[in-house]
Amino acid sequence: MSSSAAGGSIRPGHRRAQREIMSLRRRALLRMILCLAAGAVVTVALAWWCALYGHIDNGRSDFGAPGRDWPASAPSGWPQPDHFSRLAGFGISGRGANLGLGRDSKDPDFFECGISVREFGLPFRSMAVTIVHTYRYPRVFTDIWTGWYENGVKPPPALDRPGLGDRRIPLRPLWLGLAADTTLFATLAWVGSQLPSAIRRRKRRRAGRCIRCGYDLAGLSPGTPCPECANQVRDLKGREGPFS
Repeated sequence: MSSSAAGGSIRPGHRRAQREIMSLRRRALLRMILCLAAGAVVTVALAWWCALYGHIDNGRSDFGAPGRDWPASAPSGWPQPDHFSRLAGFGISGRGANLGLGRDSKDPDFFECGISVREFGLPFRSMAVTIVHTYRYPRVFTDIWTGWYENGVKPPPALDRPGLGDRRIPLRPLWLGLAADTTLFATLAWVGSQLPSAIRRRKRRRAGRCIRCGYDLAGLSPGTPCPECANQVRDLKGREGPFS
């Protein structure tokens, strides 16, 4: 008995099957990576859209709430805030804090400092921006720059819209929301990419054709390779063949 027979040599058909399985796995991995990338792009694009075009539906302010701090790191020397706010809108959540020094906003000596943290995204908040500013009479706002990552990017004037003061394009990710939104949109992209081929395979199987190439399989028994593409013929319940 030859050594190849004794050792159970791999038949050409089996090698072809192994190559086909590896090819299918590589294509599935590539499709998954593309779907994840598409999900991430859609997630960031939606967050930016909310930042550019969203508006505040309702807000709430609290004065003199004790024991509360700034919503983000405040510059050195800033005392505790005395005015807190919460914002909410379609694709927008926000919280802020302010401290006013002076009798009122029309007092020439009036000075106010504030921090606002805004979060954007759908359906979960995935990107955020922090705005730190000071205000002096008469309506002189000064931004305190802490970096692109925290402060975001100011959009061109042509893209500015009412409904949310001092719009910024966020650059700081909220990792939990970013992962949730990306997974959701990647799953939708995966289902969308699989749906046409699943419908095509179902139609071919019902018509008695090869689910891969569409060859007419009339007269062939289950388990027989397709004469056109070598895919194994499946029965009406789809129980035969590794490449279905």
